[in-house]
Amino acid sequence: MSERGQDGRLRRERCAAAEWRWIYRLGSLRLAMVLLFTVAAACAVATVCESRFNRQVAEAYIYKNPFFMLWLSLLCLNLICSVLTRWPWERRHLGFVVTHSGIITLLAGAVIGHFFGLEAWVNLEKGAPPVNMLTVSETALMVRGFHSREFYQAPLTMRARQPTPRRPQVLPVPESDLRLQILAYSADLTGIQARLTDADGATGEAEWIAAGTSRLLRAGAAVVQVGFGPRQVPLPFSVALDDFRVPRDEGTDQPANFISEVTFSEAGGVTRRERVEMNHPASFPGGWWRLATGLNYKFSQAGWDPADLNRTTLQVLYDPGWLCKWLGSLLICGGITLMFYYRPRGTTKRS
Repeated sequence: MSERGQDGRLRRERCAAAEWRWIYRLGSLRLAMVLLFTVAAACAVATVCESRFNRQVAEAYIYKNPFFMLWLSLLCLNLICSVLTRWPWERRHLGFVVTHSGIITLLAGAVIGHFFGLEAWVNLEKGAPPVNMLTVSETALMVRGFHSREFYQAPLTMRARQPTPRRPQVLPVPESDLRLQILAYSADLTGIQARLTDADGATGEAEWIAAGTSRLLRAGAAVVQVGFGPRQVPLPFSVALDDFRVPRDEGTDQPANFISEVTFSEAGGVTRRERVEMNHPASFPGGWWRLATGLNYKFSQAGWDPADLNRTTLQVLYDPGWLCKWLGSLLICGGITLMFYYRPRGTTKRS
């Protein structure tokens, strides 16, 4: 019996069981085409939104939309079921299985990096104390607790649709029954308009809070200090700037390179000095296994102030899904090569 006839007989026998019927349905080529077309269309729409509006709009409607993540999960499930439909695997299935495994691994790495990765910046000044806080490209509210008087940081998701006094964005105030209402964002997202309400329905006056500042908001007898600005995340170590140099092209004032000498320090007293140059980032913590798995922070030169060469800005990347992405890419390339060029013994090339 031919290979095609054997596959057809095996499928008919398996479809007698409900679980196998679902595996064949979820692993069908028709479902795969629908999922791939939808994901491609969503990415195209997100690209247009990001170019015409801003990144926040693309993330709100597409990239960070729960339905987009659900669609990627369905695509991953389709790939897994498609591989299972070839069970028991034979040598002729090797390229197919390896390629689909690579795509699944690549998607897993992208999801891991999306939820647990980090892209941030750190501003360093020569001679200043070490820094262990990073600034990310998201905004946050700093609200002082009503009783403890300690500051709480609450991520503030900038919605694609502007809030209004009729439909404000409502956030709770820690340690109280108060509510903070976000009424509007400034056009360039450098400020918010907010007001305070208490449990009895008393509403205070709306105040504009510029980025990097704080205001006292009142509602009845309650007074709460609220700040607004970029969200900050902690580093498990500290970094300090030892020196910053900008070599120039010979005979001109054009920068030829940007060199930052930095010192990393851990809690146990471990320190290491590194150099950050253009196209030559520094990584910390060290160790070959951290470098191989991507479980370290990469510092790259990102900005500088021509009027003050004692300051520099470094971009910080942390991607725990790095290994899965590279491994998945290698498996895809290897699997495609096997599908086109590997032929098990006993098989002949089809006409």
